[in-house]
Amino acid sequence: MAGYRQSLMAGFQMAAVSAVDDHGPMSRYTVDKSVIDALVTAAVRWSEETPGGFSYHWHRGSRRVEATAATAVGQMLWHANWYAAGAWVEDAEWAKDKVEDVPDEPAYEYDPLPGFPAPLVVLRLIDNYVYQTAGEPEEWRPSEPFGFVYALRNHAIGLLPGYKDLPWSIGPDGRDIFLRLGAPAPEVENGARRH
Repeated sequence: MAGYRQSLMAGFQMAAVSAVDDHGPMSRYTVDKSVIDALVTAAVRWSEETPGGFSYHWHRGSRRVEATAATAVGQMLWHANWYAAGAWVEDAEWAKDKVEDVPDEPAYEYDPLPGFPAPLVVLRLIDNYVYQTAGEPEEWRPSEPFGFVYALRNHAIGLLPGYKDLPWSIGPDGRDIFLRLGAPAPEVENGARRH
C-alpha cells in the first residue's frame, strides 16, 4: 500500500489542479457512485444485447464487460476519477510530508441501476465523467478509463434513433445533405443563438 500511496503522492500537484473552461477555473470533483454504476450498467446491459458483447481496448489490452467484470470496471473508473479530482488530498502541501496519513480510496461494489439505459442519458453522463476525470491528453488517451468511455460513447451513438439510417459518406451529388437532412436553422435573438 505504501508504494501505491507514494505513486499517488508523486502526482499530487497534477491531481490538485483545477479544471478550466470558457468561464474560468472550475474545481474537479469526485463523481457520485451512481454515475459510475450508470456507466457500468449501460456497458453490462448493452453487452447482454449485443452479439459478441461490449468490449473496450486501451494500450495494455482489452476487456469484455459482463456482470462478472462489472465491479472491477467500476473500481477502475472510480479510481481514475477519485485520483483526478484530488479527493485523496484535502491539502496538498500538508499531504506532501505525511504520505501515511492519506486516506484510502473508497472500495467500489457494482450496484446496477434498474431499467434499460437510454443512449442520450449515457452520453450526458459520459460527458460529466470525462470532464471530472480526464487529465492531459497524452496521459488520458492511452488510459483504460479513456478506452472504456470511448467505446461506450461510440456504442451509445450507434443506438441513437435514425443514426444508422443516415449516409455513411457523401460524394459530389450529396452536397445538399444539410438541406435534405439538416437541422432547422437556429433561432437568433439580438445577434446570438438561442439555446
